[in-house]
Amino acid sequence: AAWITVPCYLIIVCVVGLAGNSLLVYATLKYTTFGSDRVAVVLIRYLGTLDVLQIVLLVIPALILFLYKWIFGQAGCYLWVHIEKFLNAAHFNIVLLITYHRLARCVRPATTLSWTVKHAHIAVS
Repeated sequence: AAWITVPCYLIIVCVVGLAGNSLLVYATLKYTTFGSDRVAVVLIRYLGTLDVLQIVLLVIPALILFLYKWIFGQAGCYLWVHIEKFLNAAHFNIVLLITYHRLARCVRPATTLSWTVKHAHIAVS
């Protein structure tokens, strides 16, 4: 039963993840006035973009691997592992930045008012 359950699960993850994160990225690009905290919106947009990249670059090849066989060769295997590690580290760092930003907004709200979107772009890059 695993040969049918795992691909169905991966397909559901792909569809729901791509739809939800694409909608999130679109909404944060189109409606830029989500309250006064634009830094958090930019960080959340980066998180949604990373999730879309993870789905496209990791889940879809995993589905191909499970349904057929690995078609990308040994170099593709090494590249896939390194992309996964890089995206997971980037995901962790953005969640850490969002957490730090939330903490700073609670502890020192006056200082965080001077933070701009440019600061968020620099922190992520």
